[in-house]
Amino acid sequence: MKKLMYFACLCCVLVGLSSCDKKKEDVTDEITVYGNVIDKTTGQPLYNVLIQEKNKVGGSTVTGNDGNYELKLPITDNSRETYVLVASKENYQSSEYELSLSKVDKSRHIKIDFQLAKNVIYYYGVVTDDKTGKPLAGAEVYESHSLIGRCYTNEKGEYNLELGPMPGYQNYSSWYHTISVNKNGYDCMYKGRTFYHTDNDFGKKYELNFVISPEE
Repeated sequence: MKKLMYFACLCCVLVGLSSCDKKKEDVTDEITVYGNVIDKTTGQPLYNVLIQEKNKVGGSTVTGNDGNYELKLPITDNSRETYVLVASKENYQSSEYELSLSKVDKSRHIKIDFQLAKNVIYYYGVVTDDKTGKPLAGAEVYESHSLIGRCYTNEKGEYNLELGPMPGYQNYSSWYHTISVNKNGYDCMYKGRTFYHTDNDFGKKYELNFVISPEE
């Protein structure tokens, strides 16, 4: 009877130890990643930006109205040496950050900020009268190849034109915009200028001024 009780106690101890070992193996550490996401051109915080690990390790989160986010990434014995954090938003170019676990301090917190470039290119400048040198209000500045965008100059002759990529540009390595000007009573022939672009140009600004002459 004593032997039987001893054997039963020994089994309980072994089961307990086995359970502890399993719990140790299942213990998961984690990193807290936090930061801010802004528009690369305007510097304004971006709302509802999706933040996640590229290989879907852990969950995901989105930025708030202030552009801030916080995301927890699990770390186990089988974790890779690096994680790739991705920030993405509709109509913006995604941005990636390679996070090395060796750079994470003992607090397990690391700040990672993102700047996202909108899928647009900005053109700006002034339209002036060739004879008087004065700025022209109400001049139309537009993309003349596919008519994907247009704007008008203000009282100072200034314009700001925001253009997305050409339709179907994903099928090509590059595309172009032809920016032209038009105003009643002025000769605007041959005033267009063509810019060739790739994805790397998203968020960039190009200055283009026009000088046009009154029709004779």
